[in-house]
Amino acid sequence: MVALTTNADHHYGDCFLDDWRSAGLPKPAKAKAFLATVDRATFERKVGVLSQGDFQRVRESIRLVLGF
Repeated sequence: MVALTTNADHHYGDCFLDDWRSAGLPKPAKAKAFLATVDRATFERKVGVLSQGDFQRVRESIRLVLGF
């Protein structure tokens, strides 16, 4: 899982989401440059789904940060 934030401060590896509205998010957002493992049972509901383009850019950002 990657964290999403509406904070405008930019940090290495952060990836702004172009299609945040179609993803179902209420405000412009970005994916943070860190990963976490979270048990699915902790989620109450799905907020949205990234577009293919945003997903690919987030994926590339994670690869860059991890050095792959």
